[in-house]
Amino acid sequence: MGSVSNTLVENNNELNLLLSEASRYVSEAAQTGIAAHDVEKQVFDYVLKMGHQMLVTFFQLQGDGNLGETLTLSDGQKVKRLDARTRTYRSLLGDFRLNRYGYGVRDKQAVVCYPLDTRLQLPEEEHSYPVQELFHLLTTEVSYITAREILGKLLKINATVDSMERINQRCGEAVDAFRETLQMPDPAQEGELFVLTADGKGVPIRHAKDAARISDQQAKSGPRPDRKRMAVVGAAYTIKPFLRTPLDILEALFCEPDNALCQDKPKRPFPQNKQVVANLTRQTNDVELKASQLTFDWLAQQVKGRGENNPILELVQSGDSDPQPASTKIHLAMMDGQESLWNQVKQLKETYPERKWVEILDLMHANSYLWEAACAFHPGDNKQQLIFMKDRVLRVLSGDVMTVISGFRQMATKRRLNKTLQAVVVKVCRYFENNQHRMKYNEYLAAGYPIATGVIEGACRHYVKDRMERAGMRWTIKGAQAMLNMRSVNLNGNFDEFNQYRIQQQAKKLYPHANTIAAIGWPIAA
Repeated sequence: MGSVSNTLVENNNELNLLLSEASRYVSEAAQTGIAAHDVEKQVFDYVLKMGHQMLVTFFQLQGDGNLGETLTLSDGQKVKRLDARTRTYRSLLGDFRLNRYGYGVRDKQAVVCYPLDTRLQLPEEEHSYPVQELFHLLTTEVSYITAREILGKLLKINATVDSMERINQRCGEAVDAFRETLQMPDPAQEGELFVLTADGKGVPIRHAKDAARISDQQAKSGPRPDRKRMAVVGAAYTIKPFLRTPLDILEALFCEPDNALCQDKPKRPFPQNKQVVANLTRQTNDVELKASQLTFDWLAQQVKGRGENNPILELVQSGDSDPQPASTKIHLAMMDGQESLWNQVKQLKETYPERKWVEILDLMHANSYLWEAACAFHPGDNKQQLIFMKDRVLRVLSGDVMTVISGFRQMATKRRLNKTLQAVVVKVCRYFENNQHRMKYNEYLAAGYPIATGVIEGACRHYVKDRMERAGMRWTIKGAQAMLNMRSVNLNGNFDEFNQYRIQQQAKKLYPHANTIAAIGWPIAA
């Protein structure tokens, strides 16, 4: 015990020396006129050194976990002290080697309990939880290589790309279970309209190990197979109604930046409690899990938990003037024309037939088809294309979809379009006919419904593309899904909750005898 006390005194002396040295440096820097940024860097270096020394003292005070020759665990099992072993602990303040005793049934078998690890709740990985949180924050926004450079430059943390990827994957695997623990938003903070939407976004995938890369250089037209896998992104949010007219939308789509008509408009309400997820099709225990099914399973949970109104807040008047609670919000399913996604919506509607459902085709997607028609009828004439678009967009917004369809067919016949252009017109007309029941934009606008999927388009771009599709990036399915999971934690505002959840779950797994260790009088070194 005397040697430990001497070591602690030495540590305190070292800490005092560092503090004196830092104070002396600041005084001399002020006198000699050293630039503030240079002083800032040097002072921060002293802070790291002093923090490291304080952690050295902390670990030495904890000792080596020697609780005697034997230890009786909570299940009644009696284990004996084994030879001490060393583990690495990589913290924000530097690396440490912890020598501690383990307890087990017999030598050369797995250690049942490390008392010191249990008391300190050390992570399974070498890197501390605060360092892992930094990995999480950085790698979900920048590449692993860039994250490694930032950590090395600022904190002198020597992290490898492999270690960051491994930790990120382990964290990502915990996200699904974490989502199950989340409370649904407070109904008092929700809007009257519940919106669910989904879309697909490609993620570049690494070559299979047995695939010859020379085949990539073969001249081919169109997209190369197996280069991308489709991630299905889902979003759910509520919003307040916002009344508009077809002319309001037309003005927003076609006005110039300085157009006075575009000024002084009422501010649109913001989506409330927006939540997003993304899934890739993947194998789990030899079972293929489809991306769209996984995403819509999550959306179904959102519908179940958020589709009901708060009866205290939402009251409607019945015919006899007695207040009755409004049972559900209006559910807006809003997407592009991908039929597989609408089939999933159909299943949701069958699961919740009592809910009030409205299907809306994304206006921007409908407009892309109108542009195809404009280019077919006025090839190469940008001015006429714009005039054509303005007229047809207004008609569509006014609820005259069938008039637009019949007009296209008549124009195609009168103008005697060639086969290629006729095929374009046929495709546009068929698309509008198949989706006309989702294109009642005049009714949607009068009711204050949103009619464009800007939320999901933004999610696909920011959530997936901005991180997953940078130059040269290729992912494994497992690594890509982990990254999508971790990014959703950030985007949904659950960063702190998730990290606390993961620490608690890992502690339960790693330290089943925590109560036993906590009940023992710990021998703090003095």
